[in-house]
Amino acid sequence: MELLAWHHHTGTGVPPDFEQAQEYYRRAISGGSWMATIGYARLLALHGHYDHCEKLLEDGVGSDFIPAYFWLAWFRHERSPGGKARRAVKPLLEYAADKGHPGAKIILGRWLTIGKFGIREIPRGIRLLKGNFLATLSESRG
Repeated sequence: MELLAWHHHTGTGVPPDFEQAQEYYRRAISGGSWMATIGYARLLALHGHYDHCEKLLEDGVGSDFIPAYFWLAWFRHERSPGGKARRAVKPLLEYAADKGHPGAKIILGRWLTIGKFGIREIPRGIRLLKGNFLATLSESRG
C-alpha cells in the first residue's frame, strides 16, 4: 500500500493523484506502517495541509517513532522559519539526533555550527557533524 501511495504521490509510473495517494497511505498506516506516516505527512505538507501533517507526525512522536521527531521539526521550521521556530523545534531535533537519526544530526549540527543557538554551541555542532561524518565514513568502508 505504501509503495502504491508513493507512486501516486510522485507520479512515478502513474499520473500523480492526490486522492489516490491519500487513500493508499491511509491503508498502509491502518496496516501498521509507520514509514507510510512519513510519506503521508510529506504529501500533506506538499499540498499545504500543514495542520493535518503536524497532527499525523505528533501521533508518531507520541508513539516514540524517531523519524516523526525529525519530520515534525522539519515541517514546523519550514512553515515558520526563523529563530523562534528554530528554538521551538530544537528539542525534537536533539531527541532524534540522540537516538541516531542522521538527518536530525546534520540539521542540528549545521545550526549549532553556524551559531544559530549562540556562540557557545558552535563546538558542540562541530562535534556532532564530525561524529556523523566519521560514522558515515566507517560505514562506507565496512
